Amino acid sequence: DAGADFIITQLFFKAETFLKYIKDCRKIGINVPIIPGILPIQAYQSLRHIVKLSKLEVPPEILNAIQPFKDNDEAIRKYGIDQSVEMCKTLLNAGVYGLHFYTLNREVAVKEVLKRLGLWSENVHRPLPWKQSANHTRCDEEVRPIFWRCRPNSYVYRTSEWDEFPNGRWGDSRAATFNDLKYY
Repeated sequence: DAGADFIITQLFFKAETFLKYIKDCRKIGINVPIIPGILPIQAYQSLRHIVKLSKLEVPPEILNAIQPFKDNDEAIRKYGIDQSVEMCKTLLNAGVYGLHFYTLNREVAVKEVLKRLGLWSENVHRPLPWKQSANHTRCDEEVRPIFWRCRPNSYVYRTSEWDEFPNGRWGDSRAATFNDLKYY
């Protein structure tokens, strides 16, 4: 652990892989929290690209499961969400400290995983970033500084569906979402 406060792992496809890694780390004296890196499978081409970059092996049962619908991104995304939920349940039941999600700027699947795990709340109430007034008539006040006026148009809101559109001329043509030239 060489002075690290915690470890976040690379992505993996089976909970057993992570649990074995923890066991091996504990065996050699690494006792810091180890947080699993989770990446829901969202598209066949992006999975191939990630596997190529990371040098990971996809378990045969996962490849066999997605092969019949590899050209259907919606079916792949649903499979990836289901698989991630089951894996996260196994990890949490095994006493894992927390979960780290790799979104790759595609947070829709991660949001669904968190909802299914019961870890997502639409009603998060955050305290205002300034001192609350002691005047009882102002206790329910929701006045915000002027620069918060356009909060619904924030970056996250504006870009939440960008991955649903084809890449434009400014995108990276090497990205898996560009597909092969056979589609042109």
